[in-house]
This record gives sequence, structure tokens and C-alpha cells, in this order.
Amino acid sequence: MLLASSFLISGLLGLLALEVYCRWSFDLALHVDERNLAYEHDPLLGWRPKKNEERTFLGSRLISLRHNNLGFRDHDHLQKTRPRVLFLGDSFVWGFDVEAGERFTERLQRMLPETEVLNLGVSGYGTDQEWLLLQSEFDFYEPDLVAVVFTKTDRLDNRLNNVYLGYFKPYFAVRAGGLELRGVPVKVSTNYLHRRFPLFFQSHLVRWIYLRGQKQERKGLQDDPTEEILAAMSRFVLERGAKFLIVLAHADPGIEELCASLGIPLVPVIGAESYPEMGQHWTPTGHEQVALRLYDFLSREQLVPVVSGVGQSSNASPSR
Repeated sequence: MLLASSFLISGLLGLLALEVYCRWSFDLALHVDERNLAYEHDPLLGWRPKKNEERTFLGSRLISLRHNNLGFRDHDHLQKTRPRVLFLGDSFVWGFDVEAGERFTERLQRMLPETEVLNLGVSGYGTDQEWLLLQSEFDFYEPDLVAVVFTKTDRLDNRLNNVYLGYFKPYFAVRAGGLELRGVPVKVSTNYLHRRFPLFFQSHLVRWIYLRGQKQERKGLQDDPTEEILAAMSRFVLERGAKFLIVLAHADPGIEELCASLGIPLVPVIGAESYPEMGQHWTPTGHEQVALRLYDFLSREQLVPVVSGVGQSSNASPSR
């Protein structure tokens, strides 16, 4: 009996020592953010917003969130009755730090009453995840124009399959025959496991053992598939009779060269007013500036039906 008790105590002390070692040696902290509060694990995309989710979220400011019946921060869309513009992107499109009605998509919708504007932004997505999302949702929404908002974090996201301190995601490798999808099915992040099993995954040792068992590959920074992904998206959209454009939120010479070489329309919205912290997302004024810039471009290029006098340019427009 005494021997058994000694083994038990020794075992517990050993586990405690390992727990302390993991806490000191590895960055395994859990983070509370929109991806584990309002999203859920997805084996193809890595994560996806919860359907019909309603809550508040505190970033730089407190905002209210409501996801529709398909999981997007948008109203429900019924059968198509007018031309549709579909926006893809990360937290800048999803609307981090702004209410839904303050986003550029809602502002643009008010400027384009004859067009239906769809917001399929998902916080944290790279261009690779947006490409997969587009393939799964295109036939349902039947957009006439697809616009991808490219931000300063997209290149890094496209090179990795482990982002934002512990979220697994898919990625693409560039091969002679085209893009090769890797990292699927996507493993479950410890952030989501902690939401389901809070007491168990509170342990750093448990999280370390779980992550060691996943054998997830972290891609090297030299392998950047961004241009190939955007080119594939453009081909996919054009082959289905729709139009494709890129909205450039931050300066990127590579994207400008790609658009020039492939004839992809490019709408720079660089310089839109942003918050000074928490990812430097657009403020409500910044979203207004982006909406005005997009309206100017879409109406000038006659890409959507325009009602005379509805949208007007202003001095608030960001620089080209």
C-alpha cells in the first residue's frame, strides 16, 4: 500500500514538473478571439463562422455580431433577382471593429440599389482559404462579379498552415501541373478543443502532447503561391461567365504586376482610415472611403447597374 502510494505521488509530481516545464518552455497560450468565439472548426477551410450566431465582441471597440443561416456576417440571400457582386476577404471584409451597417459592403449596397452586394468575408482567412470558399459557394450565389480584397497579411497566411498562434489551415503547393492542396483534412486547433473540453485542455502538457501528435507541417517562407492562387481564381470566375477583380488594401507590387500581366482589374484602396492597433482595420470612415472608391470604379467601368445621383465621390476617398 505504501509502495503504491509512493508511485502515485511520484507520478503526480512528475506530471506537475512536466506541466511547469511546458508552461516555461513553449508558447502554448490560448487566445480568446473572434475565431474561437463565433467560429467553429472546418476540416476543409480550417474554421468557418457559426450559422445564426449572435453575440458581442470586443476588439478596439465593442461590436455586435450576427451570422446568417449559412454562417456569414451578412443578411440571408434568397433566389437571385438582380446582378450580384460577391466580396471575399479576411477580417477587413468581415468587419473587425465595426458594426455590420458601417462596413463598405453595406455602404456600397446603398449606393447600388439595382445590385445585390454579398459579403463572404471570414476573419483570418488567407487567399488560399478564400479560393476554397469561392469554389464551394459560387454555384449557390451565382455572382456576376467576384471581388477579392487583398490585405497585408495574406502573403504570410498563404505560406503557412499554422497561423494566429495555433489555428491550423489548408495551404497550396505550386507544382508543374498547377496548385496542389495540402494540409487537409485540417486538424482541430487546441483553441476549439479548449472550447469543448475546457478543463482538460487548460493543461499546457495536454496541449503539447496533442500538438506533437498532429505532425502538422509548417511551410517555409520561400514558397509563396499567392499569384498562382489569384490567377486560378480569375480563371475559375471567368470560365463561369462572371467578372473578377482585386481590391488592394495595402501596397503590393507583386499583385500590381499580376493584374497588369493577366488583365485583372485592380482597385487600390490604400490609405483608407484605420485604427492604430488590433490589426489596423478600417474605421467606419475608412469603410466609407473604400465604398466610395469601389463605387467610382464600378460605375466608371460599367461593371454594375448604376442609378444616376445615388453615389457620389468625396474628398474622403483614399489615395490611388
